[in-house]
This record gives sequence, structure tokens and C-alpha cells, in this order.
Amino acid sequence: MPSRLLPALFAGLAALLLCLSWPARAEEPTIEFVRGASVTTGRVLGMGGVAVGVGEGARSQLYNPAASARRRPPAWGRPFDSDSTLALVNNPFTARDNGPLNLAEEGPPDWLVSTGGALRWRQLALGGTLLGQSYTTLGDDLSLRQITTMVNLAGVDDRGLVSWGLAASWQETRLLVPRAEGEAREVQRRAGTPGLMAGLLVTPPGRSTRLGLAASLPTNAEAVAVNSGATLVEGDFAGVHTPWTLTVGASHRLGPMPWNVSPTYAGGVFEGDDPRFGGPRSLLLGLDLGLIGPAKSGMSAGQLASGAAPSEASLSFAPRAGAELELGELMKVRGGAYWEPGRFDPAAGRLHATGGADLRLPWLPGWGDRDLRLTGSIDAGRDTLRFGLGLGLW
Repeated sequence: MPSRLLPALFAGLAALLLCLSWPARAEEPTIEFVRGASVTTGRVLGMGGVAVGVGEGARSQLYNPAASARRRPPAWGRPFDSDSTLALVNNPFTARDNGPLNLAEEGPPDWLVSTGGALRWRQLALGGTLLGQSYTTLGDDLSLRQITTMVNLAGVDDRGLVSWGLAASWQETRLLVPRAEGEAREVQRRAGTPGLMAGLLVTPPGRSTRLGLAASLPTNAEAVAVNSGATLVEGDFAGVHTPWTLTVGASHRLGPMPWNVSPTYAGGVFEGDDPRFGGPRSLLLGLDLGLIGPAKSGMSAGQLASGAAPSEASLSFAPRAGAELELGELMKVRGGAYWEPGRFDPAAGRLHATGGADLRLPWLPGWGDRDLRLTGSIDAGRDTLRFGLGLGLW
């Protein structure tokens, strides 16, 4: 795709998103899912949810489809390469108030699994991500499971300046209820829907600043009853709605070497210093400014469990900021903050403070040539406190 067409493409996409407010269906209640700061991996959460402008390789393509075109590690001297990502997150302790005045726009899942990879040939990349999350604290009789599969195509210009990406996804949400007398759970209702997402990533060679843009279209899915008949029961839902989102991100890295260096996409020998990512010490700063589209009527997963009535959601602003400090070869620490908008009445928005750390485990078997890492995260806000533990790839 010629670079001169990219601004027009994304300007048109942004205008479309700002005009669209794809309403949920009339059946009530409809659950809204937003992939916000709390529904993510421990690494992104620790930085306050910052991800769109930090794009790099397979680990970031879920938030910005253009990220898979960034080579990690750099493929010096060959026209092809690949990389992979893995993150397993468990939130063993999550305390939050589900009372009527503190119903969050989103509730963090108890389990989250994210895995994916990217294959690159010269300036094109084909990537994919599988994200699964489980909400088992919605009440004694409710449990939600959600699986998102995403495939994306990305490319970068020959200077390594502008990357673009387009992604298609399928999201399926299932509500499970226990059978009589404590037997195994069965599916009560399910809803599946396709989604579309686009992204841009600007990485000036020889510089340490990146700019990103990610936009997703709204989706609706009508729930289908499974083993439960067509009648809605208390705590059931009629559909799932995902609003449109538009996020602009920026990041800057303070380190001994530039962050953005273009590989030799056509192969050959790279001349000059080997600009290895990271180094003895480096500091990464990031900022995301997001917009979440309105919804005609609906509720969050937490509100479903508490029995709240559906309501209308207006356009929401979701800023996020964070920093990550790399300490040598074995450890990273991070901190950040994000604003969680109150999407549905009577929910009130609230500010969150986040933190976390990665510990490299080079003495354990990894995945290919990647070492394993142990990740910890914390998320604290008004009437909410969450600790997370995870395992992934360094």
C-alpha cells in the first residue's frame, strides 16, 4: 500500500467511526465488552494500559495491527523472520465493590490467556492472536467465558518509517450456569460476532519516538440459547455489544541506542553498530488517548451479576499513561495510571494507579529462542484492588 494513501485511508476511517454509533439490539439486557486497561496482560496493565504507541512484534498486534511489521528481534542480513508471544495471567485476589455507585465499565477477568505469532517476508507480515478470558466471580450461578481470535496483515515502507495493519477477529461470549445438584456446568447462552480493526505505527529511523493509531468498528451479536430454551432468566443476557474505539498513542525511549532502526528488509549485510533493543538501562515512557463510542442500551459484565438495569452510554474519554524501566538483562519494573470511564448509570468514572515487574528466567526452558518471564501486576482505584501473576515470553 503506497504511503501517500495511508493518511487518506485512516482519515476516512476516523470520520466513519466518529459518525457511527451502532446501537445494540432492542432485546435486554445487552452486555458491553471493551478491551480496556484492566482486560489485558500484566505487562500492559503495569504501564497503565499503554500499548498503541509502543507497538513491537507479535506481542502488540492485539492492540495495534501495525505492530507485527516491527521486527523483534531485528532480522539483520535476511529477508524473513518470525516471533511469538505468550502470556498467562491469573488474578488470585481481586477486591471490588459491585454496589450501585461503583459499577465499573469493565471487570478484570480471573484468568487471561494470550498467545500469538507473526511471520514476515521482506516488508509484509502475517500475524495472529488468540485471547481467552474467564469471569468466574460474577456470582454463585453465573460464569462468563470469552474467546477472541484475530488474524492481521501488516506492512511497512522501505524506509521503515510507517507501518500499517488491518485485522479481522471473531469474538465469542458464553454464559454458563451450574446444573442441578452441583453437576458440571453447561452452556446457557452464547453470542459470536466478527470485528474489524486498523492500525498505523510511525517509527522514524534513528529516533527513539513512536506514534500509533488504532481504530476498531462497533459490533453486535444476538445471543443464542443453548440447552436452556429461548426464555431469558434472571442474570441472562440477550446479546453482546462492542462499541467503536479510536486510540492515539505515543512513546519515547531513553536509552544508550536509538529505539527505531530499520532492518535490511531485502536481506544482505547490515553495516554499522548492532542496535540491540534494551541495554544496561533504558526508560520507556508512553501515553494513550482513547475514545469509546456511545451505546444505546446495555451494561457491563459486573452489572449483569448485580442485577442492574440497562442504560445508555455516551461518548467516553479514556486516557492512559505509563513508564517502564529496564534494569540490566534480568528485570523490568513499571508503573502507570489510567482513567476508567463510568459507561452506564449509575457507574462513576475513577482513576487507577498501576504497577508491576518482570523477572527473566533464563535458566528455565523457553519457547524457541525466547526466555520465559515471571510477571506481577497491581491495579488500585476507588473501591477496587487487584493483584495479578503471569507467565510469558521475554
